[in-house]
Amino acid sequence: MLDALRNVICPACGGPPFGREGREHNLQFLRFENARLKENRDRLSNFVNNHMPNEPTVGDSLAYVPSHQIFDGISYGINGSNRYEPSSSYGPQPSQIIQPRPLSETDISLLSEIAASAVEELKRLFLTEEQFWVKSCIDGTYVIDTESYEKFSHAVKHFSSTTAHVESSKDVTVVPIEAINLVEMFLDSEKWKELFPTIVNKAKTIHALGSGLPIRENCNVLQVIWEQLHILSPLVPAREFMIVRCCQEIEKGLWIIADVSHRPNFDFVNNAACYKRPSGCLIQALPNAHSKVMWIEHVEVDHKLDTHKIYRDLVSGGSGYGAKRWIITLERMCERMVLSSIRTLPPSDWSDVISTGEARRSVMKLGERIVKNFNEMLTMSGKVDFPQQSKNGVRVSIRMNNEAGQPPGIVVSASSSLSIPLTPLQVFVFLQNLDTRQQWDILSYGTVVNEIARIATGSSETNCLTILRVHVYLFSTVF
Repeated sequence: MLDALRNVICPACGGPPFGREGREHNLQFLRFENARLKENRDRLSNFVNNHMPNEPTVGDSLAYVPSHQIFDGISYGINGSNRYEPSSSYGPQPSQIIQPRPLSETDISLLSEIAASAVEELKRLFLTEEQFWVKSCIDGTYVIDTESYEKFSHAVKHFSSTTAHVESSKDVTVVPIEAINLVEMFLDSEKWKELFPTIVNKAKTIHALGSGLPIRENCNVLQVIWEQLHILSPLVPAREFMIVRCCQEIEKGLWIIADVSHRPNFDFVNNAACYKRPSGCLIQALPNAHSKVMWIEHVEVDHKLDTHKIYRDLVSGGSGYGAKRWIITLERMCERMVLSSIRTLPPSDWSDVISTGEARRSVMKLGERIVKNFNEMLTMSGKVDFPQQSKNGVRVSIRMNNEAGQPPGIVVSASSSLSIPLTPLQVFVFLQNLDTRQQWDILSYGTVVNEIARIATGSSETNCLTILRVHVYLFSTVF
C-alpha cells in the first residue's frame, strides 16, 4: 500500500501526488476559499432579504434552522472514552421549523397542480382500475402491479440505489364515526397525530389554503404538512415526509384525501430517505353515524442505514407502514373515542374506585396521555447505542419535561428491543396476567397485585384500561 501511494499519479495533471507539505498547503488554501465563498453567500443572502422580501419560494418557506435548545430532544451517549457528549438528532424538531413565509401565486399554482394530479391518480386506483392491484403471495395483501402502474402514471423513480424499494398496499374498514368528523380530524395536524399515536410521532401544518371556509361548505382544502412516522422501537429510524395534502368532496357524502410528497432540500442523513407517491383514503358517509374508509399507501424508500435484523422483514416487507396498520389503528382509536364519550358507567366496566361518568372520562384521558408519552419516548432523538449494555443495543435520551399534570424537570429515558422465541399473543398474555407480573415488573416484586378498576376502550376485551394496586403504589395500565 505504501509503494502504491508513492507511485500514484495525480489524475488532474498526470504528475506525482502532493506530499505532506503540499497537502497541508492545499488544505489551507481550501479553508481560505471556503471562508471567502461563505462570506459571499452571506452578503448575497442579506441583499436578497433586504431588496426582495416578498418573493419567497416554496423551498424557502419550508427551510430548517438548527436547534438552540439545550435539553429539548437532545440525546446523550457514552463514547469510547466514557465521557458524555451530544449525539446527532434524528430529524427536525417542531421548534426547528421556521415560521412559514406567505406563498406566492406561483407557489400556490405549483402546489395545486401537484395536489390535483395526486387526486386524479388516487381516483383511478380507488374506483376504476382493478387491474392495478395484485394479491401478494407473501401475506395475501393487495399491492400495486408495477408494470400496469408505470404505463398510466409515468412515475419517476426518486432513488436509484440498490437499497431502494417501493411499498404499496390497500385496505378497507367501517368505523363508528361520522364521515365529516373524520375528515375534519384528518385536516387538523394535531388531531391527526392523536388519531394515529402509534404511527405519527410528530406533525405540523406548514401552510393551509382554503381552510378559512367552513369545511361543511368547502372541502377543497390544500395543506403542506411535515410529519414524522415511526415504528414503536428505538432500533428503527423514523420516516419523515413533507407532503401536500388535498381534500375534495368528489360527490355527496364521499371525500377523497390525497397525500403526495413535496420535498425541498431535505436532510436524510440519519433517516431512511422516503418519497410518498399519491397515497391517502376515500371516506364514504354511511347511515347510523358510520363511515367506510378505503386506504392506499404507496411509498418509495431508500434505507441509507442498515435496518436492525429484528425488524428487517417487517420494514422491507412493507407491513410496518402499510395500509392495514393505518386501518387497524383507526379502528381502535374510533372505538376508544366512542366509548370515551359515554357519560354514564357502561355495564362492560367495573370499578371499586370509579363511581361517576366524569371520573371515568378523567381516567380515560389519563390513559390517552400514557399512550401518547410512551409512543413519543420510543422515538428518541439521536437513538444512541450502548452495545456494552445489551447485545441488541440500548437507546437513551434526555429531555426537559413540560407535560401538563407532571412535575417539570429533566427526564432520562432508556429502552431496548429484543427478539424472543414466542408468539406476540403469548407475550401479551404474559404481560397482562397479574399472577406473572412479579416476574418482570420491579414495582410489584414480592407483592400481590390487585386490579381495582377496568374500563373497556374497544370492542375486544383485551382493549382496556386498568387501575392496579401494588403494595403502596397505585398505577394504571393500558392494553
